[in-house]
Amino acid sequence: MGYLLGNLDDLIVVVVVGILLLGGIKNPHKAAKDVGKTINEMKNVQKQFSEELKREIDESLQDDPQSSSVEELERKIRELQKELERLKNGDNKA
Repeated sequence: MGYLLGNLDDLIVVVVVGILLLGGIKNPHKAAKDVGKTINEMKNVQKQFSEELKREIDESLQDDPQSSSVEELERKIRELQKELERLKNGDNKA
């Protein structure tokens, strides 16, 4: 059954429908409308949380003075590899 419920929205719908079926529905139209509103609210909250998390991550990366670009790190790695090769070959020149 786990493969049928791909995300939290599916699980909530199944649970709500199950509760409604077991408890009886007096106004199915209103119940369906409420379920739809709840799902939309959850999606909005999830979207807001995701955007806020991305913004915080971006700000923390911009504020970090030690963060380097990938190109800078690759350049440093190449320099260290050259230095290692020089030392392996016994060339003690600095």
